Amino acid sequence: MDRIGPGRHVPDSGMNNPGYSIWRLNVTVDQALAPDYVPPSTYADPRLQLVLDQGDPTAHHTWSPDGSRLAYRCSMAQPDGTRRLVVRLKGLMDGSDQVLGEWISDVSTGFMWGPSGDRIVAGNGLGDVWAFHADTPGLRTLLAPARTYKSGKDTITEEARYPRFRPDGGVIGISYYKSVTNKSGTPVYRSPAIMAPTGWPAKALLSSSIVNESIPLGWTP
Repeated sequence: MDRIGPGRHVPDSGMNNPGYSIWRLNVTVDQALAPDYVPPSTYADPRLQLVLDQGDPTAHHTWSPDGSRLAYRCSMAQPDGTRRLVVRLKGLMDGSDQVLGEWISDVSTGFMWGPSGDRIVAGNGLGDVWAFHADTPGLRTLLAPARTYKSGKDTITEEARYPRFRPDGGVIGISYYKSVTNKSGTPVYRSPAIMAPTGWPAKALLSSSIVNESIPLGWTP
């Protein structure tokens, strides 16, 4: 369930049926927590609203801050029998459903709409962080590309995954990966880190002496 708060409706239950449709559970949090609450047992329950059913497999959906739009990844069938991975945008007010852009790789490491504005950050398995722009279909911004560079005798590789906006949108939290190759070998360092909404550089939040995976990340409210 996303964006649960006192007196609010639950905008999304996360239910897929079976990966082709997305439903919304229209109950308040207070109702869901009540001792006499009975969960829906069939999709015919009037408390369940079909938000999306467009015929192709969907995944990694995220809501706009006001709950009026839904961005999601979709595997679209092509005339030649292949499939094309794209990000689509569903408008709940007008029923529109359009392609925002091509997906960034075959692996997803995060997909989140910012707390304000139209930016949707996405991570991939290559260690890149991108932004899609809901108000500008076709625009895709590379915020933090995986990068390799020299520092003295060291070769350093930095990657970012699982981008998550801070609740005020001023900072992006990431799972930070850094490897340093030199004559002594290639130590690998992973840490939760933060960076500006514009991308690199990242500031690691733990010492390299602490072994961790930091996957996934989450902010307190």
